[in-house]
Order: sequence, then C-alpha cells, then structure tokens
Amino acid sequence: MRKKVLVVCKGNACRSPMLKALLHRACQERNLDVQVESAGFSEKEATRNEPATDKSVVCMDRVGIDIRNHKRKWSGNLNLDSYDLVVAADQKTFCALLEQIVEHSKLVLANPPVGIPNPWGKPQEAYDECARIMTEVVIPQLMMVLDHPRRKRK
Repeated sequence: MRKKVLVVCKGNACRSPMLKALLHRACQERNLDVQVESAGFSEKEATRNEPATDKSVVCMDRVGIDIRNHKRKWSGNLNLDSYDLVVAADQKTFCALLEQIVEHSKLVLANPPVGIPNPWGKPQEAYDECARIMTEVVIPQLMMVLDHPRRKRK
C-alpha cells in the first residue's frame, strides 16, 4: 500500500522542497511506494504560489534533481491526518504542526533535537549544508521509519 509523506518547513521555499526531492529519489532507489509532498506552515509565506528559492534550485541541480517546477503550498489547506508521516524541518515547525494534526504519532522532527537549519537569506553554502544534513542524517532517519511497517497499538 502506498504511503504518503508530507515534509513541512516555514514557507515551503527552501528546506521542504529540497527534502521532498531528496526523499523522493531515496524512495525510488529503494523501490518504496511512497508519495512525497511538501508544504509550509506559514500562511503568509506558503500561499504565494511562488517557486523554490534560486539557491535551493542550484543546490538540487548539483545533485542532479530539478525542482524548478515546485510551487509553494500551505499546510493549512491540507488534511495532515491523511498522511502516514509528517516531517517537520525544525522545532518551530514541529510546534506549529502540533496544532494542525490530530494524530501526533505521525509527526516527526527531522534531525532531532535541532532540526534542519533554515538557510533563508544566507549564502549558497548554507543551502549546501542543509542538503548535506538531509542526505547524511535525515534521509537515513526517514528510511528507517518508511522501510518498516508501523505496529498497531493495542
């Protein structure tokens, strides 16, 4: 059965589109049937219907992934409980999502306890560092969850 994963950051402009793309590729490489989506929790930032930042696009180009067609999406327009897993990019995102999701067991923090640093407004190197953290830490963390079926609570 296909699993649905939602990756969320503040504005859906940097971290969540990058992590969505990297997680999608990792799932394909492992032949996992996973639908990966991304969103932002900030209504002001995520409802602009704008693309990912130029620096995010450059960063993903360097690893052979094209995110130019990405358009920002607001998590408030989604039913978060319809996802099997909701991934928060950082603590602030995690706390915001606690207000939007009923089944808290579906919510995980990427790279606990600190999350993924926000590169917004920083040099290209900050975006590259985010991609490194995602690739070396977050993707393996999420693969452990996605590769193993969840046990039902009694």
